[in-house]
Amino acid sequence: MQADRKQAEQVLQEHVQQLESQKEPLSEAQKKELADAKAALGWLRTPLPGQQHISGGRPELPEGAKLLQSSEHWFIYEQGGKKWVRFYAPEARSPNNVVKGGTGSQTDKTSALLNPEGRIYVEEGQHRLTGVVKDGTTNQNTVPVHPQWLEYEFHGDTEAVGHPPDYSDQKPFKFDSDNPYTNLEGYD
Repeated sequence: MQADRKQAEQVLQEHVQQLESQKEPLSEAQKKELADAKAALGWLRTPLPGQQHISGGRPELPEGAKLLQSSEHWFIYEQGGKKWVRFYAPEARSPNNVVKGGTGSQTDKTSALLNPEGRIYVEEGQHRLTGVVKDGTTNQNTVPVHPQWLEYEFHGDTEAVGHPPDYSDQKPFKFDSDNPYTNLEGYD
Protein backbone atom coordinates (compact mmCIF):
# COMPACT_ATOMS: atom_id res chain seq x y z
CA MET A 1 0.00 0.00 0.00
CA GLN A 2 2.89 2.37 0.75
CA ALA A 3 4.24 1.92 -2.80
CA ASP A 4 0.81 2.83 -4.21
CA ARG A 5 0.78 6.01 -2.13
CA LYS A 6 4.28 6.95 -3.33
CA GLN A 7 3.31 6.37 -6.97
CA ALA A 8 0.12 8.43 -6.59
CA GLU A 9 2.13 11.19 -4.91
CA GLN A 10 4.64 11.22 -7.78
CA VAL A 11 1.89 11.40 -10.44
CA LEU A 12 0.14 14.25 -8.60
CA GLN A 13 3.42 16.14 -8.07
CA GLU A 14 4.22 15.92 -11.80
CA HIS A 15 0.72 17.15 -12.64
CA VAL A 16 1.05 20.10 -10.23
CA GLN A 17 4.42 21.04 -11.73
CA GLN A 18 2.99 20.82 -15.24
CA LEU A 19 0.08 23.13 -14.38
CA GLU A 20 2.26 25.59 -12.46
CA SER A 21 4.80 25.84 -15.27
CA GLN A 22 2.17 26.44 -17.95
CA LYS A 23 2.92 29.73 -19.75
CA GLU A 24 -0.64 30.75 -20.57
CA PRO A 25 -3.03 31.63 -17.73
CA LEU A 26 -4.90 28.73 -16.18
CA SER A 27 -8.57 28.32 -16.98
CA GLU A 28 -11.05 28.09 -14.11
CA ALA A 29 -11.19 24.31 -14.59
CA GLN A 30 -7.38 24.10 -14.46
CA LYS A 31 -7.27 26.27 -11.32
CA LYS A 32 -9.70 23.89 -9.62
CA GLU A 33 -7.68 20.91 -10.88
CA LEU A 34 -4.49 22.45 -9.42
CA ALA A 35 -6.13 23.15 -6.06
CA ASP A 36 -7.54 19.60 -5.92
CA ALA A 37 -4.15 18.08 -6.80
CA LYS A 38 -2.41 20.09 -4.07
CA ALA A 39 -5.04 19.04 -1.53
CA ALA A 40 -4.61 15.39 -2.54
CA LEU A 41 -0.83 15.73 -2.18
CA GLY A 42 -1.30 17.04 1.35
CA TRP A 43 -3.51 14.09 2.17
CA LEU A 44 -1.06 11.57 0.68
CA ARG A 45 1.87 13.05 2.60
CA THR A 46 0.06 12.66 5.90
CA PRO A 47 1.15 9.40 7.54
CA LEU A 48 -1.47 6.72 7.89
CA PRO A 49 -2.97 6.29 11.37
CA GLY A 50 -0.98 3.74 13.29
CA GLN A 51 2.04 4.19 11.04
CA GLN A 52 5.00 4.33 13.39
CA HIS A 53 7.34 7.31 13.05
CA ILE A 54 11.09 6.81 13.48
CA SER A 55 10.94 8.95 16.64
CA GLY A 56 8.68 6.35 18.27
CA GLY A 57 5.48 8.28 17.73
CA ARG A 58 4.19 11.23 15.78
CA PRO A 59 2.39 13.91 17.82
CA GLU A 60 -1.24 14.70 17.23
CA LEU A 61 -2.67 17.92 15.89
CA PRO A 62 -3.49 20.19 18.87
CA GLU A 63 -7.16 20.31 19.81
CA GLY A 64 -9.05 22.95 17.84
CA ALA A 65 -6.23 23.42 15.31
CA LYS A 66 -6.75 23.41 11.54
CA LEU A 67 -4.26 21.32 9.55
CA LEU A 68 -2.80 23.28 6.63
CA GLN A 69 -0.01 21.06 5.32
CA SER A 70 1.71 17.85 6.39
CA SER A 71 4.54 15.44 5.66
CA GLU A 72 6.06 12.53 7.53
CA HIS A 73 8.36 14.73 9.63
CA TRP A 74 6.30 17.89 10.13
CA PHE A 75 2.85 19.39 10.02
CA ILE A 76 1.76 22.99 9.69
CA TYR A 77 -1.43 24.13 11.34
CA GLU A 78 -3.32 27.25 12.29
CA GLN A 79 -4.51 27.97 15.79
CA GLY A 80 -5.43 31.19 17.52
CA GLY A 81 -4.87 33.23 14.36
CA LYS A 82 -1.22 32.10 14.05
CA LYS A 83 0.49 29.46 11.95
CA TRP A 84 2.59 26.86 13.76
CA VAL A 85 4.69 23.89 12.76
CA ARG A 86 5.42 20.75 14.75
CA PHE A 87 8.50 19.03 13.39
CA TYR A 88 10.89 16.16 14.06
CA ALA A 89 14.11 18.00 15.01
CA PRO A 90 16.70 15.63 13.41
CA GLU A 91 15.09 16.19 9.98
CA ALA A 92 15.13 20.01 10.21
CA ARG A 93 17.75 22.32 8.75
CA SER A 94 19.32 25.59 9.92
CA PRO A 95 21.47 28.30 8.35
CA ASN A 96 24.62 27.42 10.29
CA ASN A 97 26.12 25.38 13.07
CA VAL A 98 25.54 26.82 16.52
CA VAL A 99 28.14 26.95 19.25
CA LYS A 100 27.49 24.58 22.15
CA GLY A 101 26.75 26.71 25.16
CA GLY A 102 25.61 29.65 23.04
CA THR A 103 22.60 31.67 24.06
CA GLY A 104 21.16 32.59 20.68
CA SER A 105 19.03 35.71 20.67
CA GLN A 106 18.22 35.25 24.37
CA THR A 107 14.47 35.23 23.67
CA ASP A 108 11.81 32.59 23.48
CA LYS A 109 10.89 33.62 19.92
CA THR A 110 10.95 30.96 17.24
CA SER A 111 10.71 31.02 13.47
CA ALA A 112 10.56 28.08 11.08
CA LEU A 113 10.01 27.97 7.34
CA LEU A 114 9.59 25.29 4.70
CA ASN A 115 12.54 24.94 2.32
CA PRO A 116 12.47 23.78 -1.33
CA GLU A 117 13.46 20.25 -0.28
CA GLY A 118 10.32 19.96 1.84
CA ARG A 119 12.24 20.22 5.12
CA ILE A 120 11.68 22.58 7.99
CA TYR A 121 14.26 25.38 8.05
CA VAL A 122 14.81 26.93 11.50
CA GLU A 123 15.57 30.62 11.34
CA GLU A 124 15.14 31.46 15.04
CA GLY A 125 15.52 28.84 17.78
CA GLN A 126 18.60 27.08 16.41
CA HIS A 127 20.15 26.38 19.82
CA ARG A 128 16.98 24.59 20.94
CA LEU A 129 16.93 22.62 17.69
CA THR A 130 20.55 21.58 18.08
CA GLY A 131 20.07 20.79 21.77
CA VAL A 132 17.29 18.34 20.95
CA VAL A 133 19.29 16.70 18.16
CA LYS A 134 22.58 16.44 20.04
CA ASP A 135 21.50 16.09 23.68
CA GLY A 136 17.98 14.73 23.21
CA THR A 137 16.41 17.46 25.31
CA THR A 138 15.56 21.12 25.76
CA ASN A 139 13.14 22.76 28.13
CA GLN A 140 11.56 25.02 25.52
CA ASN A 141 9.22 24.39 22.60
CA THR A 142 9.16 20.59 22.77
CA VAL A 143 5.88 18.85 22.08
CA PRO A 144 4.58 17.10 25.23
CA VAL A 145 5.42 13.37 25.31
CA HIS A 146 7.48 13.82 22.10
CA PRO A 147 10.89 15.20 23.20
CA GLN A 148 12.40 15.03 19.69
CA TRP A 149 9.57 17.14 18.22
CA LEU A 150 9.60 20.93 18.42
CA GLU A 151 6.78 23.43 17.92
CA TYR A 152 7.74 26.78 16.36
CA GLU A 153 5.93 29.68 14.72
CA PHE A 154 5.62 29.03 10.99
CA HIS A 155 6.63 31.90 8.71
CA GLY A 156 6.10 30.48 5.20
CA ASP A 157 8.41 29.23 2.48
CA THR A 158 12.10 29.93 1.97
CA GLU A 159 14.60 29.32 -0.80
CA ALA A 160 17.29 28.49 1.80
CA VAL A 161 18.27 24.83 2.00
CA GLY A 162 20.36 24.89 5.18
CA HIS A 163 22.36 22.25 7.04
CA PRO A 164 21.54 19.46 9.48
CA PRO A 165 21.60 20.79 13.05
CA ASP A 166 25.04 20.49 14.57
CA TYR A 167 27.28 22.13 17.13
CA SER A 168 30.31 24.04 15.96
CA ASP A 169 33.53 23.68 17.90
CA GLN A 170 35.14 26.58 16.04
CA LYS A 171 34.33 29.24 18.64
CA PRO A 172 33.78 27.76 22.10
CA PHE A 173 31.29 29.62 24.25
CA LYS A 174 32.77 31.86 26.96
CA PHE A 175 31.04 32.32 30.29
CA ASP A 176 29.79 35.88 30.76
CA SER A 177 28.80 36.70 34.33
CA ASP A 178 26.91 39.81 33.14
CA ASN A 179 24.66 37.77 30.84
CA PRO A 180 21.56 36.59 32.75
CA TYR A 181 20.95 33.80 30.22
CA THR A 182 24.35 32.15 30.57
CA ASN A 183 24.16 28.68 32.09
CA LEU A 184 20.36 28.77 32.45
CA GLU A 185 18.55 25.57 31.59
CA GLY A 186 17.47 25.68 27.97
CA TYR A 187 20.30 27.99 26.98
CA ASP A 188 23.11 25.46 27.13
